[in-house]
Amino acid sequence: MTSAVRENPFRVILFDEIEKADKGILDKFLQVLEDGRLTDGQGVTTYFSECVLIFTSNLGVQRTDPETGEREWIVAPGTPYKELEATVRDNVKKHFEQVIGRPELMNRIGGNVVVFDFISDDVAEQIFDLQVRNIQRQLAHGHRLVLRIEDKARRELLEYCTRDKWNGGRGIGMVLETHLINPLARELFAASDLGPGTTVVVTEVHEADSGRVDTKVVVRKGDTVDGATRQG
Repeated sequence: MTSAVRENPFRVILFDEIEKADKGILDKFLQVLEDGRLTDGQGVTTYFSECVLIFTSNLGVQRTDPETGEREWIVAPGTPYKELEATVRDNVKKHFEQVIGRPELMNRIGGNVVVFDFISDDVAEQIFDLQVRNIQRQLAHGHRLVLRIEDKARRELLEYCTRDKWNGGRGIGMVLETHLINPLARELFAASDLGPGTTVVVTEVHEADSGRVDTKVVVRKGDTVDGATRQG
């Protein structure tokens, strides 16, 4: 990291899930936040004064039950944002001051804590549409295939992908992979002689009483139509 910053001091540096960082790493964070520089074991000093540092964390939204040791949510989708923000900020402060005993780190971070809300239905649908368009673009550019999702199938797929807001945008992608990408891949592998311009149509996404989700994919080439139902 230090060599990369020396090569180009104007960088955005992301540290993910800082609550899992070792004590020694926290000491390094403190040096960077306090002095704007970091000296390595060879005595080489790297300056971070031109960098933007971003720390991400789930602190404040979950806690560990002292009796069971299991993680549980402190806030939930639908919590008013002001209440959610106050709860998260308070728990982040307690973590640094009481849990790990490093109030000086919290002092250096100061008020630069941005609390993100759970994604709304509108945002979830936008994420869904962006990811679907990305799949369509990859099929078009990589295989010269056209992917079309009928309106009813899109509504069904959207409902499955956005049902659980706990996992955020990443959760949408995971469900989309299960209910669209995997069935689509199986159908394309099973189909023979897929030429450029072939249209692949998702006609139905159905959840059975057992909880199994079936995605119906139809491959159209010229006047030929071959259909199959693939489990998602």
